[in-house]
Amino acid sequence: METRTGQSKGSDVVLQLLHALEEKDYDRAARFLSNDFTFSGPTPKPVDGKEFIEVHRHLLQAIPDWRFNFNVVKEGEDEVTGRVHITGTHTRDLTLPVMPNLGTINATGKKISLPEEKVHIKTKGNKITRFNVDAIPKGGVMGILSQMGVTVHEPAH
Repeated sequence: METRTGQSKGSDVVLQLLHALEEKDYDRAARFLSNDFTFSGPTPKPVDGKEFIEVHRHLLQAIPDWRFNFNVVKEGEDEVTGRVHITGTHTRDLTLPVMPNLGTINATGKKISLPEEKVHIKTKGNKITRFNVDAIPKGGVMGILSQMGVTVHEPAH
């Protein structure tokens, strides 16, 4: 994960959240999310902080070398725009409670490398209130599953 000197508080909070997730310190990660936190973009509907942490807990259990590879693009007073390029290796079985029909996906040993995705993150004080990912083809959870060799038919929009 890239860090820069001289970053203001918003990007520091984002970096701390992503580092905590990569280190699998989910309690610490949850402390950076506001009570009304929402995550949207790669999910069919926005998810709250608890669901956000839980999805990452399952993904990072199955992909222990997960990296966000986050870079700040632009920063305002309460908004950070950046890019993530998720990478890792699927070395353990994956279950996603948010997608129970998938069942368990056995470890494939496949390298995961998603296309770079633009993120828009709103902060308030030392909390993140909104984390939005610009949905792109072959990105997000569906991109991860595809790279694992799992075919999932996305619901029609």
